[in-house]
Amino acid sequence: MTGALTPPWNNDKDKHLFLLPFYHCYGFALLMGSLLNGATAVVMSHFQPELFCSSIQKHRIRHVAVVPPIMVFLAKSPICQRYDLSSLQFLLSGAAPAGKDLCEDLSRKYKNMTHIQQGG
Repeated sequence: MTGALTPPWNNDKDKHLFLLPFYHCYGFALLMGSLLNGATAVVMSHFQPELFCSSIQKHRIRHVAVVPPIMVFLAKSPICQRYDLSSLQFLLSGAAPAGKDLCEDLSRKYKNMTHIQQGG
């Protein structure tokens, strides 16, 4: 069970952006796992497009867990083009399935990012 808290991207050099609610076990488990492994945690109270992108750029965020509507934002919004999001290496998605086309759009746009779909 503790293996779920120590995935390969969770170490003391990682920087994670959290915007999922912590009253759900998924958001809470991701936050606790990151903190237990010494990763930097940047927390947003809710999704704000400009702040989301500027936080990734400013803090050089490597890991973020999102829901499919935020994946659509990352794939299609012109707001994303105004920021350097190249530090993103891992994108976890859940809560609902992300379609094949959306996943392919993200892969084309963010070539160095690994997308992992969990649940939903």
